[in-house]
Amino acid sequence: MRRPLGVNDHAIDIGEGGSGLVRVTVRGPQRIAVTYRAGMAETAADVPAALAQGIVRYVAHLHTYRDEVEGEGLPHPVRAAWQPYRRMRIGGCGMSRALAGRIGTRLPLWRPDPARDAIGSAGGGWIAAGLIWARPIPDGGGRWRIVLRTPSAIAPGWRAGDLIVTEVIADPALPDRLLVRAEERP
Repeated sequence: MRRPLGVNDHAIDIGEGGSGLVRVTVRGPQRIAVTYRAGMAETAADVPAALAQGIVRYVAHLHTYRDEVEGEGLPHPVRAAWQPYRRMRIGGCGMSRALAGRIGTRLPLWRPDPARDAIGSAGGGWIAAGLIWARPIPDGGGRWRIVLRTPSAIAPGWRAGDLIVTEVIADPALPDRLLVRAEERP
């Protein structure tokens, strides 16, 4: 005969890595049945939009680069979309990330190459301008907000990861931050 365990009949321990352990604290038969639900939504429609967008973008990325050797992991837009849902740990090296104001994504930065071709047209190439610490935030529709620490040399027309910078905004209320608006490149 099955019966639910009472509140005082068990204890739940959560391990450092997020693993769980249920201990039966009452005497008697130690055979139990566990019923659980995995995931964070009842239906696909209940999945947060940022997670769903990240899934679609990641599958598209895997399809596009299916014949290539494994790259650097998740593409920056996918990582940014999933960032609010990742597991965080405070303590040790995780503390410095928490104190950094959640600006924890390294984005490669490129500026347009000013070189001209034989007839004086822009060459269309890019010159590496370094790496920046950033917090990309999806706005939907291929548009992004990127929060940067200042000083960061960046201007409209530059690339931050796979995104094209469209606007750079300095807010006097936050002198140690820059807000960058960007769009996914076609």
